[in-house]
Amino acid sequence: MLGYLWGGRIYVILKPMKHYDEFEFYHPVINLIFFVLVIALCMVRLHPYVQLMGLAGSFFYLFYLMGRYALKPLLFSFITALGATAFNLLFNHRGATILTYFPNGNPLTLESVTHGLALGSSLACILLWFACFNLVFTSDRLISITGRFSPTLSVLITITLRFIPLYLVRLRKAALDRRLFYGGGILSGLRTLEAVSGQILESAVETADNMRGRGLGLKGRTAFSPFVFRLRDGIMLALIIAVGVIAFIYAPKAEYLPVYRAENMKPVGAVAVAIIMLLPTLLNYIYGEIKWRHLK
Repeated sequence: MLGYLWGGRIYVILKPMKHYDEFEFYHPVINLIFFVLVIALCMVRLHPYVQLMGLAGSFFYLFYLMGRYALKPLLFSFITALGATAFNLLFNHRGATILTYFPNGNPLTLESVTHGLALGSSLACILLWFACFNLVFTSDRLISITGRFSPTLSVLITITLRFIPLYLVRLRKAALDRRLFYGGGILSGLRTLEAVSGQILESAVETADNMRGRGLGLKGRTAFSPFVFRLRDGIMLALIIAVGVIAFIYAPKAEYLPVYRAENMKPVGAVAVAIIMLLPTLLNYIYGEIKWRHLK
């Protein structure tokens, strides 16, 4: 969430979401397990069908969440995938089908090209799913999960998430003040960085002492969470685990080096992969939009 000051008033800008997101209203455990499953599936299964469904599912979901703002992460993932493909072509020369030779004498093989495309598409899938994860799995969801079994880790995450924006704000303010009184320069910037870093570290120590004084880590301490695990969360959790296990077992595998080999795609595996990859988009378009129109 962003905010800005204009005319003495503070305006708050929510994250760029185009539609009502039904999947975000499930319990954080559901969101976490889903993203872990789809990212792991894109990493370990390099079959063209799995990568295609992973790209389609992440693209549709990200475009649903961000609208035209999704073009920037899409372009970044595309460029990164091309870079990974080119890197693989330059350093991987294995393969049985030789297409041509580089000027240094190394062969360019069809298998290295297909393997590079598979690695690039896998990397693009991971980046796009992480972009969706960043929009859906906010800091309060992460803290609500870690706060129950590890309060210390929850406090550490909270301090870390607060540290970066606080550090930047104080650094800009100190740099502006020092520039007004003493002028600019490299030495002035280093002294400003040293002063702000010491101030931030002192604040972190004070925060840790305050939390210890309030009973952090004591036995019998309870943890508040605004998220309640309901019946529909249990149904969705069972569905995600069942479909994810089927997808991992029956999803087709492919080998690219030294010769391309791909397993025959079983219908149950194809359906399971399609369901797990397109699940958030299907929820939004089938159930979420109907519910949102009813509320309006």
